[in-house]
Amino acid sequence: MRYPILFRNFFILFCFLLNSVESYSKTCTPKIIKNYNELEQKIENLCSPGDRIFIKFDVKIKAEDLILNYCNLKYSVITNDQVKIIKKRGAANYIICIYETSK
Repeated sequence: MRYPILFRNFFILFCFLLNSVESYSKTCTPKIIKNYNELEQKIENLCSPGDRIFIKFDVKIKAEDLILNYCNLKYSVITNDQVKIIKKRGAANYIICIYETSK
C-alpha cells in the first residue's frame, strides 16, 4: 500500500529537478555599448542564442533597434524608458531579454 505514495513522491521530485535544471541559463552582461560599431564585438562574440542578456547602452542608441535585432520577441522584454541625458559615470539605459539574433 505504501508503494503508490513512494512512487508519487519520486515523481514529484523528478518533475521538480527537471524544471529547476531547465531554468538555469547563462546570463550575458556585456559592457556599456556607446555606439553602433561596438555591437558585434560586445554582444555577438560574448553571448549565445537562448541566454538571458542584460544590455546597457548609451542614450545615442535607440532601444527599439536593439530589441528588434537582439531579443527574442516571443518572451518578455524589460527596459527603462528614460530619454534624458545622464551625467553620471557608468549610468546607462538597459534592456533585459532572451538573446536571439535576427540576422
